[in-house]
Parts: sequence; C-alpha cells; structure tokens
Amino acid sequence: MENKTYNGWTNYATWRVNLELLDGVETSIESNLEEYLHLVEDGTISDENKIDVVHDLSQELKSLVEETMDSYDTDSIVRSYADVFLSDVDYYDIAETKFLSISSKLIELALEQTN
Repeated sequence: MENKTYNGWTNYATWRVNLELLDGVETSIESNLEEYLHLVEDGTISDENKIDVVHDLSQELKSLVEETMDSYDTDSIVRSYADVFLSDVDYYDIAETKFLSISSKLIELALEQTN
C-alpha cells in the first residue's frame, strides 16, 4: 500500500485502525496512572522516558489489534487481506497521540499529589 498521510495520521490504515479498533481503548498505563507517577519530574516527563513509554504503548496497541484479529478465521482470504492492511499501521504514531493525553493526566496527578 502506498503511504500517504491521512487526516493527520501516518496513513489511511493508521487512521482507520485507531478510529475503529483503538479509539476509547484504555491501555495499561491509563488504567494504572499511579504506577507511572515516577516518570514526572519537576512537572515534566523527560524525552527518554517518553520514548520508552511510547514504545511500550505501541507494542501494547499492536498486541490488542492482533488479539482482536486472532478471534477471526486465520485461513481465509479476507483475513489475509486484513493482515496486509494491518501491516501498514504505524502503531508508534497512535501511541504518540495516546501519550499526549496520558502525559497530561500524569503531570496533573503528580502536581495534585505534591500540593
């Protein structure tokens, strides 16, 4: 598939998977924010920590999509087309966007606890 940006995302596949499969899905970080408060120092999250968290998030999101797909017939031609489509998804792009939301919640929570 040709990669072209789509609605601000890396490509159409990334936009579509985020919209239809991952929108509203709570990640392990979002469900356990308190466990990640150590990432916040002086009201910010370092670039190094951001890279680590975004990488972990991207792997988690990819696993969630793969688990969803595994519930469908793995030997059908439709599934093979879906797998090709999913190979174009930029999970890192989705994870970066989720991280923006998560990081603001983390920073807010950390600041509340220091006051």
